[in-house]
Amino acid sequence: MPSQSQRRAIGKTTYASGSPIRSRNEALKLAKAISPLGCEDSLCAGLLAAGKATKLIDYCTNGPESEIQVSAGREPFLLVEDMLNPGSAITVPIFDAKVDAVEKNSGLCGVTLGQGDALFKSDVLVYWR
Repeated sequence: MPSQSQRRAIGKTTYASGSPIRSRNEALKLAKAISPLGCEDSLCAGLLAAGKATKLIDYCTNGPESEIQVSAGREPFLLVEDMLNPGSAITVPIFDAKVDAVEKNSGLCGVTLGQGDALFKSDVLVYWR
């Protein structure tokens, strides 16, 4: 059984810069800070019906709806509720989906934003423009 100082040293090396645990926690922290709109929000029903939005899982897995949007030359964005203007949203550009975009155990989708990598729930809305 390792002593307390040995456990502390093991923890520091496990959580070192660039470790998978640290990267995942930073991605979850960024996702929580952004908190984009999901498909259950009232703003999103009209966008989904009009074909201007898809779910994040479709974007991360290169689904057919996202392929149509990309082929049309549109860019993907996350919608974030605008705190200064209730009932409206601002856009956050998505630069790319991660290579292994969907985590097997949790179902979270990984994307790259301007602020860094983030892990979101699969039902987050992707707005195309």
